Amino acid sequence: MLNKSCFDSISSGKFEDDVTEDALFYLFKYLKDYHKNKCIVLIDEYNYPLDIAYQYQYYEKARDFFASLFEAFLKDNNENLEKVLLIGVSCITKSGYLLGLNNLIVFPMYNKEFANYFRFTEDEIFIFLQYNDKEGTLEAH
Repeated sequence: MLNKSCFDSISSGKFEDDVTEDALFYLFKYLKDYHKNKCIVLIDEYNYPLDIAYQYQYYEKARDFFASLFEAFLKDNNENLEKVLLIGVSCITKSGYLLGLNNLIVFPMYNKEFANYFRFTEDEIFIFLQYNDKEGTLEAH
């Protein structure tokens, strides 16, 4: 079903049932075909929607949605995807909605190899502490 009418349906947001389920898969296929390269996907703060869902008591429904969303375009899409980078603060292996995926590599912020690439500024730390009523707990070094 890879044709212009399918792409137009996806880009317009007027999905038909047979297009909706595979829309992201087709999008990456179209991008790869057009650019002659596999896609690299960057998803920042992947865990934020689930944090909100947890606060408002619809976590299970949101987790199921994101599990199906990520599985729809990440699993068995090696032909169209080069790499996917998910950035967030929750441990991805314990989040529960990526259990159907394999070949995950976790790069934690606290790993010395990556410590210079993932850090907060002094101002950001102060804001975090202030927000949590802990501003007096940071010792100057």
